[in-house]
Amino acid sequence: VLGSQIEGVDYKGPYIDNAKLGEFFNQGLLSFYTGHEDMRKEGFVAVRILDIFRSSENLCISETNAGLHEMFRNIPMYGSKEFLAPQIDWFLEHPDERERVALRCRQDAAEWTFSGVVNEVEGWL
Repeated sequence: VLGSQIEGVDYKGPYIDNAKLGEFFNQGLLSFYTGHEDMRKEGFVAVRILDIFRSSENLCISETNAGLHEMFRNIPMYGSKEFLAPQIDWFLEHPDERERVALRCRQDAAEWTFSGVVNEVEGWL
């Protein structure tokens, strides 16, 4: 969605301790995930999306990323700015559905642990 626009953005906010991430994310009803264009195209997923689902009850809407389909069966994704706004409105107007989807994403996130990923990588070697 942002394409090359995100390449020029370098926002550095205050450090938030991992133990307080849940408090931070739970301040809102929705979070949003995007990555650099090459990451999205190749399906690389940053750990931050796991932080969102493992530390809060928040629903995260992600920019389209092929790698997320392997991790999350139900994560809502958007491919354009025009599709994002109606999706935000829909989830805000349907809190029960928002909570149901967020719960499924939290369940999916619980399956991804560092030791599990290391074991999988070791299996490839």
